[in-house]
Amino acid sequence: MSLSLRNGFQILNNTIQIYTTDNLFHFAILENYKGSSMNYIKKILFFSILFVSLLNLHANDQENIPLLKQLYKAFPATGGLNDQLISEQKKVILDKYFDKQLSSLIARDNLCKQRTQEICKLDFDPIYASQDPEIKNITYVVDKDYVDVYLFYVGIKKPIKVIYSFNKETNKINNILYQDGTSLQNILK
Repeated sequence: MSLSLRNGFQILNNTIQIYTTDNLFHFAILENYKGSSMNYIKKILFFSILFVSLLNLHANDQENIPLLKQLYKAFPATGGLNDQLISEQKKVILDKYFDKQLSSLIARDNLCKQRTQEICKLDFDPIYASQDPEIKNITYVVDKDYVDVYLFYVGIKKPIKVIYSFNKETNKINNILYQDGTSLQNILK
């Protein structure tokens, strides 16, 4: 009998196979020990389950990075969809990346800007933390419940760090934290 999981292990013919979603396979051979083989198997199973649990935690953190890569690809620093910034998009586009609360706040600010023909609360590109971004590179680093995005600007040696937090239920962005201590939600409220 074998147990099959997305990240998991299975026991086949004296071998424990531990595998992950990125198809890395780790094998531990069970040897026949007299008398204490059951304790040996229990220890291997315990550490295998612990290992798989840690892999699942890491996989959940990593699943937010593709959304961010998609966001930065769709809205490059030179102008994105329809040559507009993310903050100028309709709510249906915002909903692809942001949770309901944050997309509503961004859309509300955009409507205010259209109605008044002036800057309302948002006077910069929120995903680049800048008014006129000239990006040469972007790096993504998982940090517990957040993804740190390092924006490397042309002519600036030290990168700008933007921290994304995510709605755990929808895996969409629920806030962006900036180096000066402000957050997108607080700016837009």
